[in-house]
Parts: sequence; structure tokens; C-alpha cells
Amino acid sequence: MKIINWINNSGWKKVFTTCLVLGAFFHLLAVFFSEGFHRPDEHLGIMRFIACKLGIFSTEELGKLSWEYPARIRNWIQPGLYYPFARLSYILDIKNPFFISGVFRFISSTIGMLSLVLLAFLSRKFIKSDFWKKFALIALFSTWYFPFFHARPTAENLGMTLFIFGIYLILKEIPVDLLNHSSITFNKSPRWKPDWKLSLLSGLFLGLAVNIRIPMANMVFFFVLWLFTYGKLKIRDFFILAGGIILSILLCIILDRWGYGQWTWSTYNYLYHEFVNNVSHGFGTDPWYKYIIKTFSRGFPPLSFLFIVPFIWLWIKKPGHVITWCTLPYFVVHSMIGHKELRYIFCMGLWIPILAALFFEEMVRHKYWIKIRLHPVFKILLCIIIIENFILLTVSSIKPAYGPIGFYKHLYHHKNEISGIYTLNLVRDQLRFYQKRDIVLTHVEDRNNIHGIIEESVGNLWFLTDKIADRGIFEKTGVCSLDYSSFPEWMFKFNIGNWMKRSKIWTLYKCSKN
Repeated sequence: MKIINWINNSGWKKVFTTCLVLGAFFHLLAVFFSEGFHRPDEHLGIMRFIACKLGIFSTEELGKLSWEYPARIRNWIQPGLYYPFARLSYILDIKNPFFISGVFRFISSTIGMLSLVLLAFLSRKFIKSDFWKKFALIALFSTWYFPFFHARPTAENLGMTLFIFGIYLILKEIPVDLLNHSSITFNKSPRWKPDWKLSLLSGLFLGLAVNIRIPMANMVFFFVLWLFTYGKLKIRDFFILAGGIILSILLCIILDRWGYGQWTWSTYNYLYHEFVNNVSHGFGTDPWYKYIIKTFSRGFPPLSFLFIVPFIWLWIKKPGHVITWCTLPYFVVHSMIGHKELRYIFCMGLWIPILAALFFEEMVRHKYWIKIRLHPVFKILLCIIIIENFILLTVSSIKPAYGPIGFYKHLYHHKNEISGIYTLNLVRDQLRFYQKRDIVLTHVEDRNNIHGIIEESVGNLWFLTDKIADRGIFEKTGVCSLDYSSFPEWMFKFNIGNWMKRSKIWTLYKCSKN
């Protein structure tokens, strides 16, 4: 009740300032604490490329590490954005990779935070009621996964962020009646004329969004189509917008030339390998409805209802709305693609605060809303959602994005003498960017061979495992000691129900007969 009174009694600028400080605080927490990566592509497509330019390893080694480099399917726009900061750090003799990756997260988070500011200003044109305008502000700067998502130097994040930049430059000048057009019938309002420089810059941002994250082409295409049909954009301005997109393609080709050392266009290469060689199906396929299930389950119910219901309501009730045109085709196309990962539709989630405000603004006009609002179950659910979001916001902002990153920090700060490690688990990708020296990983196929390896050794040996069951193997040797664990030692005393058996716990053992 106090929150509602504060929203009612505070002006939009005061709420904006308060929310901006709150959002900046959690974004900074995510910059400092959410180390590592959410998905390996964050490392493979960004860190490896920058590491190659920094001389950590050669292009020949990079080609052997991944088929994507010789196939030239990854663009150099993002590595080109972060590389100058990494090079400056090396010039200043600051070569700590954890500091450098933190700078990358800060840049990414700052750009993402700016996109929220633009969405905040844009939301005032979408929403009519002052109360729900301020509600959208609070939701934009406090939704739990935004700080984590923005701290990720990924194509999904930067692609959507630049898309927001692009649409803001156009939509900020569009008449409100056109922007909020919701039916499938054509609006009879006269055409309008945006500033040509803004149209050109908008096209540049939209084109960069596509070159960075190619599936964004779907969202950009239908946004431009909406502008041309419902948005009453003139033909002249349409071609200026297209000119900005062409400039983005030229910029991408130039950066790819710098990165790969030869003239190429990574966007074309990606499309060729996807549609001709169908490479994505090699990573697994899911049914069309998988995204709905994942959004509900991994979005943490009942909070996840707010991630689904407003979209369904908008698509049904407002088929001509610009957000419908941006999101519905995008969702349909991605649902048709066999390989599905939740990060592919993260960009849709940035619309949720505005959609939730639109949804509730519409609901309050309904005659049953008063009964729903006064019902005790509704009040309980509302309290649960607020508490749940705050807990998730805090945890996601201070939790490492990749748990084993602590293992690499341990090696970097304490273990210069390690040149090789025996692994009992298959490490998919060794994070060379975070290592002072090349460490050879030797996989042990049979755990019964561990004693023999130790007996035949001279000096120190190092073993890495992610299974708690292997703990007993090394304790029985009498010559092995725990050197690192991704879980603190005290947690092993609370293995109630043997829950650790189902968890991946990276542990490093030092074994020596001396």
C-alpha cells in the first residue's frame, strides 16, 4: 500500500530518478560479480577472438579450436567494440583477464542500461495513465534478469540493445495515434516526416543489430514493414532508413576484413552454413511449444505468468500494435526452428515491463477488476511476485554467471607451476583467455587408472573432477589433498539427501608421493 501511495504522490521525474539509481546499483553489482559466461558463445565468439588479437594464441590455433573461425561465420563488430579497451589495458601493463572481462561487462551493462532509459521515455507514448507509466518505470529498472542480461557481452544482448536504439530514434517522433494503432485496419492519419539524420542513424543501428545477431532480421523486417504500412512512413524516409542499413553492412565487412585478414561478410557466411548445411540441427531439436514451457518453468512461477500473459493478450487484442509486429513474428519463426535455447528469445523479455503496464492499464477498466483486486488470493500472489522478483534480482546480480570461473581464478592467482591437469570430466572448452600459460588437459577414461598414474609419476600431479563421488577416490590414496573446490568445505557437512551427488562441483586435487 505504501508503494502504491508513493507512486500516486510522486511525479514521473522523481520516480524515474529513483528507479534509475536502483537499476544502476544492480547493474553495477552484476558487472562486478556475474563473472564468466551464461552460455559458451559469450566466450567463444568474443573472448577467443580478442585473445587472438592480443597475441594470446595464433589464428592457426584459433582455427583448430573451433570450426567457426575458418568458416568465418562470426562477425567482428563486438570484438571490435571491446578490443581497444583490452589493448589499452595491455599498454598500461594491466593484463589480468578478469579485470579486462570486467571492463567488457561494464561497457555492455552501460549500453544496456541506456537502452532501458530509452525504453522508459518511449513507454510514456505507449501508456496513457500516469500511474501505469510510473509502474512501467519501476518494472523496467527492477525486473530481475535485466542486470544479468545486460552484463553479458553477447550477440543477443548487444543486438537487442542496438535494436532499441534504432526504433527509439524513429518512434520518439511518430504521432501517438499511429504508435498506439492496435487494430488490423489501416489508420487514415496523414503521413509524417522524421528528421533524415535520425532515419539514417536508426537504419545504421537496426542494421548493426542484424549483423551482430542475425535472427534479429525478423524483428527488424517486421518493424520496418509496420513503419511503412501502419506507421505512415514516407517512401523517401524508407530509403534513408535502408541507406543506414547498407552503411551497417559496409561497416561489418570492414571489421570482418580487420578480424579475418581477408575480405568477407560473416552474415552471408552464417546464412550459407545455416540454410545450406543446416548446422544448428546438429545441436539438438525441440518441439515448437518448448519456449512456452521453458519460459514458464525457468521464469519462476508465479512471476513467469507476467512473462507470458501480457504477450498473449497483446497479440490477440492488439494485432496492429508495433510491439505485436516486432514480437509475434519473431516468436513464431523461432518456434519453428528446431534448435531452441531460451537466450534466443531473451530480447522479447525487454518488452515485458511495458506490456505488463499496458495489460494492467486495460484490466482496470474491466468491471471485474475491483473484485479481483480485493480478493485475498490476488494480494497474496502480488506479495509473492514482488518478493520473488527482489530475491531473484539480488541473486542473479551477485552470482557468478559461470560457476567454474572460480577455478580459473584459482589457477591464475595461485598456481604458476601447473602445466598439465588430468581431468575426470570432459572440459568442452578450455578458457585460454583466463590462463597465464597453456595448460594441457589429459582426460582419464577409467577411474581405476588413477592409482597407477600416481604411482608412475614423479613430482606433483593435478586432477580435476566435477563429481562429488570422486572425492573418496583421492582421499583413499593418502597422497592427495584438496587444492580447490567450487563449493566451500563447510557445505560438505550439509549434504542432506545426498543433493551434492546431483550437482557439478569442480574440485582440484594435488597428488604427490614426495
